[in-house]
Amino acid sequence: MKQTERKNQGTMIVPLSNGNVGDSSVVIAILPIGTRIKNVNVTVDEAFTNADNTITVGVSGAASKFQNAFALNAVAGNNATRQHTITGTTTEIIMSVAGTASTTGVANVTIDYVLPTEYSVEY
Repeated sequence: MKQTERKNQGTMIVPLSNGNVGDSSVVIAILPIGTRIKNVNVTVDEAFTNADNTITVGVSGAASKFQNAFALNAVAGNNATRQHTITGTTTEIIMSVAGTASTTGVANVTIDYVLPTEYSVEY
């Protein structure tokens, strides 16, 4: 008897800049059914210009599921408000960047995930 187990996990990093201000409901990832989303983190490497520059990250129907209007005007990082979510269907992760046009700003959205485990048993 032989048993095989495969786990596919990874990290997706989505860069954004001041040019993304005004983007609304942009699909940044598509994950298959059964994927475990471990964390969605936003890291600001270069502050955006305006106090009203914020990012929201979620899914269709729950646009702020992971990040709710996190401020981008200071160098900082923020973990998801909801971690270890398991997708019940194919899921699109979306982001929206709000506020007044900014002349500076660099940030990353990091998505840590585990794809469904595959088992096979041979006799």
